[in-house]
Amino acid sequence: MERQIFFNDTTLRDGEKAPGVAFTTAEKVGIAESLAAIGVPEIEIRTPGMGAEEMEAVRAVVTLGLPFGS
Repeated sequence: MERQIFFNDTTLRDGEKAPGVAFTTAEKVGIAESLAAIGVPEIEIRTPGMGAEEMEAVRAVVTLGLPFGS
């Protein structure tokens, strides 16, 4: 029986919950591009209740048109 593995990356959501970790918008875009390049099909960027800077980072990733969720 063949098994299929599905990755859902939470680096951009949970990664900043670690003490002292804060990604810039450019770093978030780079992480998203790297995840797409290695074939990760789905990422979680942030949780509800985001500030303006976080929304800017989400928009920057979304406008890249990466193949997540397709």
